[in-house]
This record gives sequence, C-alpha cells and structure tokens, in this order.
Amino acid sequence: MTAFTEDYDSWGDMSHVLWSESWNGPDAPRSIGYFCGVMAIRPGAPRDPMTMKQIAAENADAWMLDNLATLWPETRANLMCERHLVANVDGSDLYVQTPSGSNVESRFSSAKPAGYSNLLVVGDWTRTRFSGGCFESAIESGMLASQALSGIPANIKTR
Repeated sequence: MTAFTEDYDSWGDMSHVLWSESWNGPDAPRSIGYFCGVMAIRPGAPRDPMTMKQIAAENADAWMLDNLATLWPETRANLMCERHLVANVDGSDLYVQTPSGSNVESRFSSAKPAGYSNLLVVGDWTRTRFSGGCFESAIESGMLASQALSGIPANIKTR
C-alpha cells in the first residue's frame, strides 16, 4: 500500500517472514509490517547517524500515534511493537531519481547486456519509458530483461 500519509506513506505486509523470527509465547506477533517513507529533517538538525536514528524514532512514534488506528481501527492505544529503524544518512543510502536535466541516456537498458555478454540489469533505475523511481519502471525493466532472455512477453508497450 502506498500514498497513505507522510512520513511513513508506504506499507508492506511482510508476515510471510514470521517463520524466521524467534518470538514465542502468547504475545508473539502474528504479523509483520514494514512502514517506509521520506524522513523529514528539522532545519539545522545534526546529520550524524545517532541523531538521525533518534529523529526516525520520534517520527515513527508520532506517526503511529496519529495514523495507525486509521489503518487498523482495533489497534490498542498502548500498542507495543518491536521495530527496526533505519535512517539513511550516507549518500550511498539515498534513493536516486531522475534529476532535472536528464541522465536517462546514460542509464543501462534492461533489454541489452550491460557490459558483459551474460549480464542484464533490472530495476527502476534502468532506462525505460518512465526512467524514474517508480514501480512501473521496475516492472517494465523486468519485462524487457525477460523478453531479452526468453522472448516472453512477446509484446511490451514501451511508448
């Protein structure tokens, strides 16, 4: 689910990984949800990893208090949850979209080998008709690579 409310506007039900967790007893979780989004950073806030993680925790607490009951009306006000917070602060952690101007021509195509005869690349960062950070671009990229490998699907709308 996406486009709910900031700061954590994307949610994924990851309950299929519960088997890999070691929780036991009557209070063991019955579901796992991933909430993700763009982290709001206060002007002038230090950007060291510990401060950023603290900001992520504060944002998560406020977001859950204000919004979780909208998604799940039966949520208890005192809901306790285990959580894993990540505040992406390094440049290599950040999500890259197509900047103004354009770097589209320098992107790899999923339909052609990427520098090696047996390597095709797939992702929303490759060259597609969208060429931007979105699931449509990732899907088209996967379809182009599949077509290059197997001929399936036979037709892909690329314009």
